[in-house]
Amino acid sequence: MQFDAAARHFERPDGHALLDAQGQPTEVLKKVQQVLIALQKDQERTRGLVDQLDQAGLLIEQTITVTQGEHKHRLGGFRLLDAKALAGLDADALAKLRDSGALALAYAHLLSLTNLQDGLIARAYRGADPEAPADLDQVFGTDDDFSFDFDS
Repeated sequence: MQFDAAARHFERPDGHALLDAQGQPTEVLKKVQQVLIALQKDQERTRGLVDQLDQAGLLIEQTITVTQGEHKHRLGGFRLLDAKALAGLDADALAKLRDSGALALAYAHLLSLTNLQDGLIARAYRGADPEAPADLDQVFGTDDDFSFDFDS
């Protein structure tokens, strides 16, 4: 593998060396590699857990409508967990998902959806929470009105 040592990306004197004088990885590069390997393993594990949820019939196609000011955009291709299907699983199927860790992922997903739909930011946007910031600009520092809804 070759790289251009004269590239401007390598000009910063305050950066960290990735390779030592012999061309071997430094401790900084080794730590970065460890983090990337861990992320890859986590991604593979997550994909396996999602496959289990899918095989159990718990994922359904959804479209999200994003509203920004006067403009509405429909985004497709999302798969969300069907809480009713989860509630209807038999004990054996639930135990299998629990033992693999997929059930924890399912509940984390449902909690995340609840936060998006009913959490502080959503309540602030709808003006339903007097304790919430007056508008989302206070939260995000933007002038754009922004909301989304899950279409059934």
